[in-house]
Amino acid sequence: MSRQRGQTSIELKKLIIKPTEDGKSVREISEIIKRSHSTVHDIIKRNKTNNQVENKPKKAHIKIFPEADERYLVRKVKVNPFLRVPKLAIIAENELGEKDSPSTIRNVLHKKNLTGRKAR
Repeated sequence: MSRQRGQTSIELKKLIIKPTEDGKSVREISEIIKRSHSTVHDIIKRNKTNNQVENKPKKAHIKIFPEADERYLVRKVKVNPFLRVPKLAIIAENELGEKDSPSTIRNVLHKKNLTGRKAR
């Protein structure tokens, strides 16, 4: 996996932390590594407070509707194309137990290429 923009590699972080243990200042390390002193300071600070060198994992996006519920909503719309989204929200609340706003259901339908209009 390629390195994301804005993240410093773990090897470089270890190179930054090593001279701090020898007593070098932040400015001296930043001149050696060729990074800004604020980047070097942030890496050293994170290492001192959390004792952490690795990048934090990103949080996963929590899906509101599982895939099966999305298929159920799409099936309802394909059976009755004139079904309005607010009415579909009420059906989803009663049958699926998911109380969500109509805009959320509309986003699910847009993701499945179901819009409320047809081309002429």
